[in-house]
Amino acid sequence: MLHYLGRSISSISMNSPRAASEISNLKSQISNLMSQCESISRQLHGWANSLQNTDIKGPRHLTDQNKQAYHNRKQAEAFWQQNRQAVEAQQERRLREQRKAQERPQDQQSDGS
Repeated sequence: MLHYLGRSISSISMNSPRAASEISNLKSQISNLMSQCESISRQLHGWANSLQNTDIKGPRHLTDQNKQAYHNRKQAEAFWQQNRQAVEAQQERRLREQRKAQERPQDQQSDGS
């Protein structure tokens, strides 16, 4: 359809320089709109894909109890993730402290020799 529109526009534009300028402007606007539509389409596709990959079956299945259970599960997952990260950070601090403690006697021996 756009090709057909382009042919029609080009035949009109030969008759009037002003019309050619306006048509050129319209082509530019159409091109910008198409670009925005493609971007929106990609965003919607990503959003729809993320919804399909959730545990939620659909709005008919979302009772208040299901919503609360889903919310609780997400909170628990976030808690355990945060807890896991804190434990890993603590383990790394202990390892660094142990390494420093092991290096100190060696430094003292090399200074005393």
